Amino acid sequence: MPELQGGHCAALVVPENRSKPGGRTLRLAVAIIPSETQPAAADPIVFITGGPGEDAILDPPIAEGVGLNRNRDLILLSQRGNHSSEPTLGCPEIDQFFARRVSLVYDAATTGDEYVQAVKSCHDRLAGGADLSAFNSTESAYDLIDLRNALHVNQWNVFSHSYGTDLALIYSRLDAPAIRSLALDGMTPPSIASPGWTWSSAREAFDNMMSACTVQPACQAHYPNLADTFVRLVNQLEAHPVTTTVKVEGAGDTQVVLDGGALLNWMVPLGTHFPAEVPAAIDELAHGNPARIAQRWASAWVNPGKAGLMGWA
Repeated sequence: MPELQGGHCAALVVPENRSKPGGRTLRLAVAIIPSETQPAAADPIVFITGGPGEDAILDPPIAEGVGLNRNRDLILLSQRGNHSSEPTLGCPEIDQFFARRVSLVYDAATTGDEYVQAVKSCHDRLAGGADLSAFNSTESAYDLIDLRNALHVNQWNVFSHSYGTDLALIYSRLDAPAIRSLALDGMTPPSIASPGWTWSSAREAFDNMMSACTVQPACQAHYPNLADTFVRLVNQLEAHPVTTTVKVEGAGDTQVVLDGGALLNWMVPLGTHFPAEVPAAIDELAHGNPARIAQRWASAWVNPGKAGLMGWA
């Protein structure tokens, strides 16, 4: 990967289950991106990514102007079970279901039943070769301790994002003297289960986008009553879903069914990650053109290159 050019790569070998000495081991991918300035400060930065299911190795937090490695080495660890580590706890059964789901009625009971079966099939297959109870945040926190010790780092700076903030707090209780500083970006407190606040957070993002459009004269003129239009479309599509066909890279022509559930889940997280597209996409759908929303929806779930552990968490 271009972002890792000049970096140092290795594997950290850790016990699968620390309560069972002599058991299986895991190989967790590690990448160290050198400081842009030399000599580097003695206390590096370790990045704990989110999800759970994002892979720090495949999606490193390195971008022009970010500067996380400006004067310190940046350490990346692929969490246990992830793509860059061994074994990878992949769920092609769920990927395949997600690809099929775009052509199903999102909220139909049969769709939910198919999802449950895909999850069960994956779980049962993985359980035959891994102790799934050991793939948890506490074991991941101890992986970080093992990594620090293997690198002979006395103190480091912990930068965490999303679910990674939850893991960082667990880690900080176990290895506090080793933490020079702790950054929590997009906080997920341990006391709150992610699904419970996802929708309230998404509503806040939706309200902010709608308000931003209202206070911009051009947006307000082109897309008046945008929030009311979206709510109307959700109810309308829940009662009368629409079907269209879009082309998806790697998959070709793909049938997409848009109902109220699909539209809401397009907004979360796809719409909130592409806010500039939202007003036009809603307006086009209101005028009988679902192509833009259907394209984003299908590309997120059907494209084989988009499959990943985030959907299995």
